[in-house]
Amino acid sequence: MSITKWLYRIKISHNKIRMIQYNLFCNSVLIYMAISVFIVVSYSCDSTYDSRYFNGDIVLYEDNLQLETLRGEQIFLNGLHTGRMDVCDSLIFMQYFGYSDYFISIFNHYTGKHLGNFLSKGNGPGEYVDLSWIYQFFYEDGNLKGLLYSYFKKKIIIWNITESLNAGITCADQIDISESEAKGIYGGYMFFANSEYLVARVRSHEPSESSNQTYHKIDLVTQEIKYTYSLYNKLIDNNDNVFRTMYQHTPMVHNIKGTKLSSSMAILHQINILDIETGVQRGFRMKYTPNFKNIADLRQTIKFHYLAITADTQYIYALYVGEETDFKVDFPKGQIIHIFDWNGNFVRKLHLDKEGSHIGIDAKNHVLLIKNDSTDEIYKYSLK
Repeated sequence: MSITKWLYRIKISHNKIRMIQYNLFCNSVLIYMAISVFIVVSYSCDSTYDSRYFNGDIVLYEDNLQLETLRGEQIFLNGLHTGRMDVCDSLIFMQYFGYSDYFISIFNHYTGKHLGNFLSKGNGPGEYVDLSWIYQFFYEDGNLKGLLYSYFKKKIIIWNITESLNAGITCADQIDISESEAKGIYGGYMFFANSEYLVARVRSHEPSESSNQTYHKIDLVTQEIKYTYSLYNKLIDNNDNVFRTMYQHTPMVHNIKGTKLSSSMAILHQINILDIETGVQRGFRMKYTPNFKNIADLRQTIKFHYLAITADTQYIYALYVGEETDFKVDFPKGQIIHIFDWNGNFVRKLHLDKEGSHIGIDAKNHVLLIKNDSTDEIYKYSLK
């Protein structure tokens, strides 16, 4: 074979190789474009479905934090401590509607000492037929106070906790709140947004609407509604009892200034933060977890995400379960704590050595408390 023919064959082979490479490249580009379009369309559909139900933007975040394992110290309280636990600094407030003569019992969680029983039950002066849990702790004139609500009296109760502890009896004032079918019936959650406004959840008489999470911002002087916040645009039409229980389970908490409201969701891996001053709400959902479209038809056995929530000046603390439940045995418990700042940034992930139903934060000493409703055991964890 002559050199000329040999070189000619090599040239043809090189041309074929280039043609094959070019075809492969074109096919790769087409596949990449198809995948990109699929992802964009899927994300767009999911976003559209989210916005159909959720009143705000959804921010997706990565779970790239290292899990920190904490060992707790058991707290022993000198007295009956069944029921809901709330925490403010060194004080534990136990509230149980089964207590015979009072609504709330106070303990010191460092000494375990029982400090007294307060807010007496009854129809007499200074007594209450019903009371909400403590929606808000705040300091005024150097005194620690708590905000509660009486559905029967239609009154806000301002409980002076410092004076009550000093006097050994309940010291409380009452504020009337204007309610009507037109304005709404309040309850479920409320707090003062500075000294001028009350933010109160509107209760619905219809069980199917109880998850709508509508709030009114009310002028404390004029009782006028200044703003209405709707956390959801529309409710998911799913009558399954397990779904409805989880969809309605959205524990609430607000920041110290009363300028932001946060809710955690049982049905989704998502917390929400509402800016009371601007009315803007955003949801913060972990990537690669279900959205509103994925959960719309869930029934009977469903994964439970966030169980409880608490907060301090800087952070939101959410108790995470992450297990499926059908509520036939017991309400689920959790031992994972997800910590967010008030801008929605996921900053810490903790694994506690004990599981529980309620959490509270001693902000002054950076201590997290968790209570197990089945055993009434309480443990505390240093966050320093």
